[in-house]
Amino acid sequence: MKNESAGAELAGEAIVKLLTEKPTTVLGLATGSTPLPVYDYLVQRYEVGAVSFAEARGFALDEYVGLPQGHPESYRAVLDREIVGRVNFAPNAVTTPDGETSCEEYSEDNGYVSAVRFTETMVQPQLVYYM
Repeated sequence: MKNESAGAELAGEAIVKLLTEKPTTVLGLATGSTPLPVYDYLVQRYEVGAVSFAEARGFALDEYVGLPQGHPESYRAVLDREIVGRVNFAPNAVTTPDGETSCEEYSEDNGYVSAVRFTETMVQPQLVYYM
């Protein structure tokens, strides 16, 4: 990619297309600096009515072990600030580990075993469907 915004647009448009074709898509949501431009792009597309997250579901890929729920530095709080609270995900449509549940329990409890196993095998690119 030429630059960060070009990469964000490429990834964002792929996600917009996916959500348009399959509104019930399940998205793996990562934290950190890499997905932030993609999240900003998706918010812009949402604000102009180009995409809806109303039927989509999402799950966080990780959480700090032992960090209490509601802590401002939890991955859940970051996701709420950066994407979940800025678009129209339905209440409780995005889940995160609680910091005390094993990865296996979390993925099985949420029915995301295949998605979690898929994302665990991806190293690069952290792009489409694995944000």
